[in-house]
Amino acid sequence: MLTLAFNEDDGIDREVLRLEALEKIQKQQAEQKRRFDQRRRPPHQYTPGDLVLIYREPAATGEPRKLRPKFQGPYQVKTSLRNDRYLLCDIEGAERSQRKYHSVHSSEHMKLWCVPSNLTEETEDDFPDSEAEC
Repeated sequence: MLTLAFNEDDGIDREVLRLEALEKIQKQQAEQKRRFDQRRRPPHQYTPGDLVLIYREPAATGEPRKLRPKFQGPYQVKTSLRNDRYLLCDIEGAERSQRKYHSVHSSEHMKLWCVPSNLTEETEDDFPDSEAEC
């Protein structure tokens, strides 16, 4: 509880009250930050050339989106920017439209694209093991 110190002028020493309040606020903020950071993991670091999927923001078109994919891509990481941001672009030869895709995304809206092993191997099997290569 805050203690009140009396001053001859108005009976309350406001400077002491301000310092005590500031100290309690800083203590509470440090505790809230510690609790928040407990459940937060560090962002994934991508390198240029990695293939990633990006989270698809639902558009308000009125169409049902229950069965629509949550991620779109894959896109290629072009460069790494500060604050865990990445410049993404279309994969060479696999453009989705005539206009090339270039955009900046944060790592929290991206995930690494795993190439299925049946696409990387030159085998004639119909359905080889469904293991993925990341």
